[in-house]
Amino acid sequence: MIRAILGAGLVAGLLGMTAWSRADEPQFRAYEIATPGGKRIGVVDIMVAGRRSRIVEVVSAMPGWPVGKRAQAVSERLRKVQAADPNWWQRLGVGKANKAVVVTVRGLKAGDIPRASDGSPYVITADAKFAREWGLSPSGLAKQLVSGIKQTFQPRQISLGRRGAADGSGGAGTMSAEDKRAMAIKMKQEGDDAYSQQDFTNAEANYRDAIKMSPDYAVPYLRLAELYCSQGNMDEAREVLKSVRALKSLTADDKAEISRLMAKVK
Repeated sequence: MIRAILGAGLVAGLLGMTAWSRADEPQFRAYEIATPGGKRIGVVDIMVAGRRSRIVEVVSAMPGWPVGKRAQAVSERLRKVQAADPNWWQRLGVGKANKAVVVTVRGLKAGDIPRASDGSPYVITADAKFAREWGLSPSGLAKQLVSGIKQTFQPRQISLGRRGAADGSGGAGTMSAEDKRAMAIKMKQEGDDAYSQQDFTNAEANYRDAIKMSPDYAVPYLRLAELYCSQGNMDEAREVLKSVRALKSLTADDKAEISRLMAKVK
């Protein structure tokens, strides 16, 4: 079950953003959260007609640009394209900019927003570290971002069955692998939000739900292992790491993270 977590601890972490306003217009929020293990992530959420969706997870800082500031830059780009064309979300596409995969707004003229190779402004860079957080390639991530933003504006129903189960029962069993990954990403995000508020019970439950929903998605395993390490539950952490090591889809970054965590639990 997906747990909606947006409490006082998260609100306190907002970086200068105001509360959602005017339900008929999309609103953007940029802030930072801390994940198990102490990693900080900059995030950008969009709110449309009461529906909240996470657009960006900034996991790498740049000189003079910590993750929170980079997230704010993305939210500012989104505000600019919204001001230029309220239907910008219908123009979204995937392109390239300086060899990076980016999400573009095709054919839009919007001031000083950076441009992709086809001349369209781009609002999000799908770099490798960002893609890893979602268990996707950069191109797969960009496509998922486009789909997720459009879904926020024009939601389609994904049934999880009568119980809303994350274990593949009921309606979840009929979901595509792509839909299951998208749902697992949201569960992982809810776990991160819960952890940032020190709600460790819900953090653990959401990470486990993400694993059940998409068992080949490595990141929730790593979050869960870090959570157990932080609580001194080394036996549980070892069991989680044993499970994730058996996955066939591990990246070099995943393997390095597993090795680091294995050294902590010995």
